[in-house]
Amino acid sequence: MLIWLNDALVDAASAGVALDGWPDGEGIFETIKTQDGEIFELGRHMRRAVDAAAQKEIVLPSENLVRKAIESLLMAEPILLVDCDCCFREIVLLRFTSFMKKL
Repeated sequence: MLIWLNDALVDAASAGVALDGWPDGEGIFETIKTQDGEIFELGRHMRRAVDAAAQKEIVLPSENLVRKAIESLLMAEPILLVDCDCCFREIVLLRFTSFMKKL
């Protein structure tokens, strides 16, 4: 499984994250729906993440960087319907879950 880690697509198995695909520790988590390459409500998710990050003193990447990361994952993994899980802390990690691959 490919994940977006900081600024690049990497294989989750070699990324140094836990077996479930997440880094250990505290962070900000969002799940964002995509369908046929369209990212739904990214702005709303990012506003919620910004509020949570302010409480935990975590610096978030820009919405444009998160969009670029999701688009890169969608291009690398041909998927119709997917939830993109995002973790923000000292690293930025995005991965796909609950997906249906294109035929």
